Amino acid sequence: MDRICAGYIGEMGIPEDKREEFSDRVFQVLHQGGMMQIEAARLRGQEVPLLKPLQYDEEGRLIFCYNYFGDSFREEAGYDRNTCTFQSGDVGFGEFQRVICAVYVLFEFYTDTFGLAELNGRLFDAGFHIGWLNYLFREQYTDRRAIDPWGIADLFHKNDKELDKNLEAFLDEGEVSYSSLARYCYVEKGSKTFLELWNKKNKGFCGLVRKLEEDLEKAVGDQGRDLKETEAAHRKDSWEDVADFLLHSLELDFEERMKLLNEEPYQALAVPFLVLPPEFLVKAVAQAGGKDFWPLWEQWRPRVKWVRLLEDEQSLYCSPYLPVRTADFLRLPPYQIIKVGGKVLGEDYFRTTDDDRVFYWREDGDVVFSEEMKNQFLEWKKEYERIRNDRCPSHSGDMWIQKLVNLLTRAERSRQRIYAFQEMFYEFLGNSGREEYQAAILLLECLLNRSCKKGIGFGKKNIDWESLSRKVTFYPDRILLKRYLALLANKALRNKVLGF
Repeated sequence: MDRICAGYIGEMGIPEDKREEFSDRVFQVLHQGGMMQIEAARLRGQEVPLLKPLQYDEEGRLIFCYNYFGDSFREEAGYDRNTCTFQSGDVGFGEFQRVICAVYVLFEFYTDTFGLAELNGRLFDAGFHIGWLNYLFREQYTDRRAIDPWGIADLFHKNDKELDKNLEAFLDEGEVSYSSLARYCYVEKGSKTFLELWNKKNKGFCGLVRKLEEDLEKAVGDQGRDLKETEAAHRKDSWEDVADFLLHSLELDFEERMKLLNEEPYQALAVPFLVLPPEFLVKAVAQAGGKDFWPLWEQWRPRVKWVRLLEDEQSLYCSPYLPVRTADFLRLPPYQIIKVGGKVLGEDYFRTTDDDRVFYWREDGDVVFSEEMKNQFLEWKKEYERIRNDRCPSHSGDMWIQKLVNLLTRAERSRQRIYAFQEMFYEFLGNSGREEYQAAILLLECLLNRSCKKGIGFGKKNIDWESLSRKVTFYPDRILLKRYLALLANKALRNKVLGF
């Protein structure tokens, strides 16, 4: 399967006064999105992989390669709170990819410069990601990227990226900045196409562009001999002379620019050079000399005294995305499909729900269990109480530790990627002589036996887990094992269901 890599086009620099909040939010995105670490415990000659919720290491880094909801291992990714930078490799698809992309999208709202999250160098619809960020942090984020097509084109060129060929399809013209779209069309589509498209929208603006182009051609061509009777107009200026003079005017404040352009021989150009956006002026000057726009724009961009009111335009063209609950975000958006191995996989393929968020349940939290899951809790409670009433076998604590290790080893080998949580594991080791913990271990054994009896085996060596259908990996009895281990790790919920 081809690699799918996420990233960020632009500078990741986070202002000093926003770094602490940004780092807290990156942590919440990764935590709520199911990113975890796997650490192995070595006990009685056996190695038991254990789930460990993300924690910063001694160097201030979050390092991970596993997503709990997708049961997926990917290339290592990490966030460094000292530098506020984030890196990832192959992110695959499903939950791992969406959570990684959400972190990159978060950068868009914190950096001082314009930047974009991307997948394999292509833009993606970030509406679902932004809605989730709004939900997590009670924000009013908009898709400000989508109102600035010129900013996108400029960013791609500045970072030596090939402009996304699907940019126009990605943008919804009814929700973009008028002036930004005009810049994009004029620079990327050329004068002829721009004037054909824009003449119906704003004849006056197009007339000004035509006049600019015509007067520039006269200023640098032989036609300039007939333009004026003055001696200055009769000389044939080189393109370099015209470009240097006119582009120098862009370095000046408005009043200084107006004074300069009122001098001969460029009075005819004064109005467009005072009114049109600088991108239009540089493009027209480059066009008149048969030059490429982008090298000239790179040269003059830092010197232009022009403030684009994009933030003001944002309130006119964008509305905040409605909040998207975590469980809804973790499911594949209903409008999205993914092609894997020649098969098109839709929403049913990705089945993450609140029922899979047992570990994340809090008394005042947002996890809402289905009636089916509530009934499952009742069944576990009845079975757990039956086991306790029948009295557990009177083994020593060491025997129960060995039994737990054996069960977890068997679960991981036969069901694959079924792990206990680290804190829960060591809690059970420390309480192995108590009946309530012993009964919970026996219930785990019952669930594992049922899963192995009804389910499909995963015992083959070198199995390609990522290629397996979720009809296999999300087999109900296997998922019940996973949810039960999450219940044992969630002390508050465990107390409500099992009473200890």
